Amino acid sequence: MNRVSRRTLMLAVALAAVIAAVLIVTLSGGHSHKHDRAVSAASGKNATQAAAAYLGLGTSALRKRLRNGETLEQIAEATPGHSARGLLHTVTAARAAELRAQGRSPAEIRANVSRLRARLLLQLRRQRRSGAIVASAAGYLGMSEAALRTQLRSGKTLIEVAAAHGHSRKELIRGLVRARRGTLDEARRQGQINAAEEKSALRLLRRKVIRAAEAENL
Repeated sequence: MNRVSRRTLMLAVALAAVIAAVLIVTLSGGHSHKHDRAVSAASGKNATQAAAAYLGLGTSALRKRLRNGETLEQIAEATPGHSARGLLHTVTAARAAELRAQGRSPAEIRANVSRLRARLLLQLRRQRRSGAIVASAAGYLGMSEAALRTQLRSGKTLIEVAAAHGHSRKELIRGLVRARRGTLDEARRQGQINAAEEKSALRLLRRKVIRAAEAENL
């Protein structure tokens, strides 16, 4: 066989090997990618969504209650037939079963469920920032936080609740800013912020209070 023929044959063999490799990677890789996408969609399910499904609540309804200052643990314990412990067990068990059905390895299932459990544990007792405003508003209006949250869940704004208790919008905002200002005053006294920074923080606080007071879904 002459040199040209030998080179042509070698190129043909090499090309065939490359084509075969590409086909193998495409077929196996495409399946793996599709499988991983499905698992990612399942494992990426938001912990709040999973909790809402367990509690029998809509995700928006659960988030609204969290924004109103309740913790996930409080909501779970207040839902008849449910508990924080039951929430953890039910949601993590469902995730494990879901991943087993998808053919994931025991190690992958343990790691995935562990991450989900960690996220849920973090959320159980976390109170959203707006919860502090609700607490201050309850104190200012002379009512319990639970009673105020009940009215907020019915669709009322803080301003509407305040009006029913004889307080104007201006009075409510001033009272909430005053209640929250104590923390800033203390920070300035301890040298953590200066007077200019406190003034700037108060402006931001006032804007936040106004948004919260007027929001229907605090």
